[in-house]
Amino acid sequence: MSSFVTAVLIAIPLSVASVSATAATLQEAIEATLTTNPDILASQHNVTAAEELYRSAKGGYYPTIDLVIAGGRENSNNTTTRAASFEDLSLTREERSIKLTQLLYDGFATSNYVDQQ
Repeated sequence: MSSFVTAVLIAIPLSVASVSATAATLQEAIEATLTTNPDILASQHNVTAAEELYRSAKGGYYPTIDLVIAGGRENSNNTTTRAASFEDLSLTREERSIKLTQLLYDGFATSNYVDQQ
């Protein structure tokens, strides 16, 4: 047990010396710990993630707008086109739409989801 006590007594001054060598003040040591400690950084990231989840949940109250623009070439060779004397009909398809959606009622799912966050 005395070798353990001796090891601790030697380790304490060495650890204090290493802290004082890298950080001139207690404030700098605290700042260095807060910016480099993995557990503290993980906790900060968890808080940020929870805040973003809350903001995302509140987004369910806001209207959404969807814009769709699509187009392409299409070949049609089936019984209908062959009956109309079009052996291999080539078509160009274009599509455009804008959709605005506002939540009216969802059985309190959005408000419960916001409360859950």
